[in-house]
Amino acid sequence: MAHSPIKLEFDDPDLEIALFRHGLIAQLIHHPPDNGELEDALRLIAAKTYQIPHSKRMRVSMTSVRRYLVAYQLHGFEALMPKTRRDAGQPRVIDPAVIAEAIALREQQPGRTTPMIAEILKRAGKLVNPHTLTTHLRMAGKTRRLLRASAAPYRRFERDHVNSLWQSDVRHFGAE
Repeated sequence: MAHSPIKLEFDDPDLEIALFRHGLIAQLIHHPPDNGELEDALRLIAAKTYQIPHSKRMRVSMTSVRRYLVAYQLHGFEALMPKTRRDAGQPRVIDPAVIAEAIALREQQPGRTTPMIAEILKRAGKLVNPHTLTTHLRMAGKTRRLLRASAAPYRRFERDHVNSLWQSDVRHFGAE
């Protein structure tokens, strides 16, 4: 007979994540592997797929499992609680003035790609990772798609009567 997994609901997402992490390392805590077998045990844990609370990811890396185990051994269960960054939502490496300049460049020409903007900034002596810049432009609502959607629609240039206006572009190419 197949058993359905028990789904527990918690009011505290951090506690739910800590319990999940503890579940990953519980066998390593209660039944420590013999010398030289820890890497294999970590590899087995990392090879499985999980329903990770509050995440779309399905896998946990060996490095993360090792980090959870060491944190638990040093500081106990509390160490498995997720830590929120003090500077959450703020750029850590990119100067806010550079982000403002990137936003201005995108607003000037919404068709500019993020690598193009990064290259323009690089030529001005401001090195920026295009992937990081993409994140900041997205957070500011300055994606190409959003800016194109909010732009005023183009109107076609028309005249009331056929041949009421003629235009030409001429360049003289001659032997000199």
